[in-house]
Amino acid sequence: MQLDDAAYTIIGVASAETVLLAESVEVWLPLVTDAMSEARLSRSLGVWGLLKPGVSIQRAQQEIEALSANLEREHPETNQGWKGNILTPLDSLLDRPNKVLFFCLYVIAAGILLVTCTNVGNLMLARAVSRQSEIARRAALGASRSQLAREMFTESLLLAVPAAVIGLVVAMLAARALVGALNNNLGGTNITLDGKVLAFVLSVTVTSILLFGFAPLWYGARLQLANSLREGGSRAGLGTRTRRLAQMFVVIEVAVSVIVMITGLIITKGVRAIEHLDPGFQTANMIMTDVSPAVWMYADDQAVRNLYGRMLESVRNVSGVSAASAMSMVPFFYGDGAATTFSTGDLNQSTRRERMSGFYLSAMPESIETLRLNLVRGRAILSSDRDNTTNVAVVNETAARRLWPGESPIGKRVQLDALGGWFSVVGEYRDVKRMNVTLPPQPQFIIPWAQSYQRTMVLAIRTGNSNAAMAGVRRALRETDPFEPFALLTMEAAWEHRLNNGRVITWLFGVFSAIALFLAAIGLFSLIWQSVSQRFKEIGIRLALGASNRSIVSLFVRQMFVLASIGLVSGGTVSVGIGVLMKSVMKYALVDAKAADPAVLGTATLVILGVTALACIWPARRATSVDPAAVLRD
Repeated sequence: MQLDDAAYTIIGVASAETVLLAESVEVWLPLVTDAMSEARLSRSLGVWGLLKPGVSIQRAQQEIEALSANLEREHPETNQGWKGNILTPLDSLLDRPNKVLFFCLYVIAAGILLVTCTNVGNLMLARAVSRQSEIARRAALGASRSQLAREMFTESLLLAVPAAVIGLVVAMLAARALVGALNNNLGGTNITLDGKVLAFVLSVTVTSILLFGFAPLWYGARLQLANSLREGGSRAGLGTRTRRLAQMFVVIEVAVSVIVMITGLIITKGVRAIEHLDPGFQTANMIMTDVSPAVWMYADDQAVRNLYGRMLESVRNVSGVSAASAMSMVPFFYGDGAATTFSTGDLNQSTRRERMSGFYLSAMPESIETLRLNLVRGRAILSSDRDNTTNVAVVNETAARRLWPGESPIGKRVQLDALGGWFSVVGEYRDVKRMNVTLPPQPQFIIPWAQSYQRTMVLAIRTGNSNAAMAGVRRALRETDPFEPFALLTMEAAWEHRLNNGRVITWLFGVFSAIALFLAAIGLFSLIWQSVSQRFKEIGIRLALGASNRSIVSLFVRQMFVLASIGLVSGGTVSVGIGVLMKSVMKYALVDAKAADPAVLGTATLVILGVTALACIWPARRATSVDPAAVLRD
């Protein structure tokens, strides 16, 4: 295999599901360090390790701490205070956004399953009441309990099995739709219906048959045979305990619906806020591409400098391009910068662990102007900032506040440990959003490329119309270096790609919130319908004694609103706790979730009360159609 000017022998092929912290990596090569990465002050490499069999992560942590202590004694000038590095299991770092997505899907599925089960339980209770006379007659005619159980089991089986099959088919279609909606953002995650899913569906199906299929038989076993035969099926009513159980089911349905809806609204509001946030610079009509000059073509630093000079000159001559420059990382998109500790004092006066930490970016002239970063004071990076001139830096507002609170940073000096030198501050710019927009800004320093040389850079190109200028920019870069694999993309496209998972979560919560509300409405409707049906005689007597239609309607509506209010308060309380959990985990999916939002809680309250009112209209009006004379004659 030929890469750059070297031939490599392929020694292994990774599976398609292999994703190691970077989805775009297609080839792994042996690590070759350079002078900067070998410097003791450099801490830019990550280390992965495989624990030996029987060795716990706690024991490995102890050994790492002992090793760090030895290095601290041997090299106090660079390792003083650097001990106790925390070992983190790799599976907790891999694919965090997708794990958050699946966590949300689990919450959705569990909520819908609970609402469905409570709804089925409520309907089965009604079925049990309506069939109590039938069960009593069968028992009186000699039917054994086992015969009745087999009949109930068969009836439930005929309902549950087709439902499970339909559910599996819908799940297969939904899984395919989900993969398509995520635009291959799942990395190595494979969404399929495997044996575990089928086993879960089978267990839920069997459980629902056992729990709800035998409800009529269980209910009939608790009745007195003679009383049931005298009452008859049409006059049988809900007992006090059974009525309370049915009401509890409705409260659970409403509470779960509230939880799903509030969670979805919190996520939706967070995603919408992030979609319209200000990153700190103008992203419209910007084209980016990273450049890594081939070593076999550009062996020394001067050749690399000449290459970038030709590239920028060629791109600036493209029609529609207004500015172009290069940075080691474009903030907000490629990363926050290279990590460094820094101080304004003597290194011996504070250990490196106690020193503040932040990020630095290596930037060519006109980079701040190209990105249109907002300068608060001072100047940007100039072409006169060379390696043989005074080291300078442009700092962000956070760095200025922490290092020189209440003062102007212009003219102040700061020591950046990663670069091993002092830098004079010549400018200050407004904070930009971090790559994870939910995290607070950190100190950031922009250093002239001539004073912090890096081989790999990111070209930032400002245009009047990105799509129109794309072909010309690509052609200009190809003419400069036909061997470099330029991957041009617009900032808008890069941002849309990062927002995709959050939008999918929003869409899913919207759909399933509607399903949960619909099921809750069915539960409310069925309960009030049962109540009206079982209290016909009472309603007729009330009407005969002079009760108005309004009082009859309010009797049932008030009961439903009390149950809905209990479910609303319960679900809202739980939602606040879930919101606190979500705030800590949703940041990995670029969703700025808030634990308690008054607007969200208010919206959920209005929706639940509106659904309750709609569910009560028809059954309540049915109550007013009772004929008192017919009831009294009966």
